[in-house]
Amino acid sequence: MKLFEKGELKILWPFYLQALFGSIFYIYAAFSIPYFLKLGFSLTQIGIILSVLSISMLIFGIPTGAIADIIGRKRMLRLGYLLVGIVFFLLFFFKNFYVILLLFFLLGFAQSLQSGKDESWIVDLLKHERKKSLIQDYYNKIISIANLGGILSGIVGAILVQFFGLSILWISTGFAYVSGFFVLSFGKEYFIKNNNINKRTEAINNTKKSFKYLLGNKNIFLLALIAIFTVISSSFSGNNTWVALFNKIGFKDYWFGYLFSAVSLLGVVIPILNKKIVRKIGEEKRFFIIILSSIALLLISVIFFNSLSLLVLFFLAYVSLIFSYNPVRGYFFQSLVPNRIRSTVTSINNTLTGLVSALSLPLAGFIADNLGIKETILIGGLVLIPAIILYSRIKINQSS
Repeated sequence: MKLFEKGELKILWPFYLQALFGSIFYIYAAFSIPYFLKLGFSLTQIGIILSVLSISMLIFGIPTGAIADIIGRKRMLRLGYLLVGIVFFLLFFFKNFYVILLLFFLLGFAQSLQSGKDESWIVDLLKHERKKSLIQDYYNKIISIANLGGILSGIVGAILVQFFGLSILWISTGFAYVSGFFVLSFGKEYFIKNNNINKRTEAINNTKKSFKYLLGNKNIFLLALIAIFTVISSSFSGNNTWVALFNKIGFKDYWFGYLFSAVSLLGVVIPILNKKIVRKIGEEKRFFIIILSSIALLLISVIFFNSLSLLVLFFLAYVSLIFSYNPVRGYFFQSLVPNRIRSTVTSINNTLTGLVSALSLPLAGFIADNLGIKETILIGGLVLIPAIILYSRIKINQSS
């Protein structure tokens, strides 16, 4: 079996290289929650920090998406990588809750410059190069490659934290993003700049057209609603809650690095198998229903068990299902969106989910602090039931 199709690396090598190299030093996911807990922050405070991040992305997400459709996705994405890296470096120097809130607001702005721009850039590039057949493979491969680097990231992170402490996560992750600014400069972009249009007017028009399209296309509208429920679920049963649960039952800080390596190993294998799994199941809709039903059942089951080893296995099963779901969902969504408003529609979708995340993260933290962590994970499973029902209403053959 060939790893890459003919001409694939010639077009996509900068994106694959950054996914691999950047992920090796991206240790934020493994150690940020233990870092905040070590500072003495409650889960409610951590939820507020992440909520501020989402609110900032909400404020800036749609304008930056509309502007990227006008000035080009490459320029916007590279600037986002640079600014995100700078903010991560700054986080190394501050431990005050309110200063961290401010820096996470700036981080949200920087990440809004990235949100949806890579997908839009690559999808349009592959279509221009007459490599449309590579789009679905790209979604699966980029996750596998990133997680291949993630295997090393967990080990690198565990060693760095063991010797330098948890705060090293900001320096390492900042370096991962700054490297993207340079590596992606080699990426080819197919983009025709129109100098005869009023950029401000065109950005507003693109946003209006994108909202109209999102509300008028039944499949896209249903996918947006589904995304809302899955984001609420991830707020209650995502990485924050699991890490807090493991921290509570005695995980050492640097162990999270090795756990992250195990997660990344799954992230290499699962997306590669997705194409075969979807083909065997028969259609994307049925695939989504099966995956989300499995996740819901697993999360609901957590409440009944106390064994550390068993809970770790549950967590690994959970992330495996997420790794399977996300790339297929991303490809399915993008396949329904017209090229001319792709960045704007994607940014609107990301902004809506960001708003929901901003509201649900502090609530999840408050419930975990006052009701219990496992009970919060249970709620995350129950919230997926409406998403499963909505998937059953999607019509695959409906004209987009």
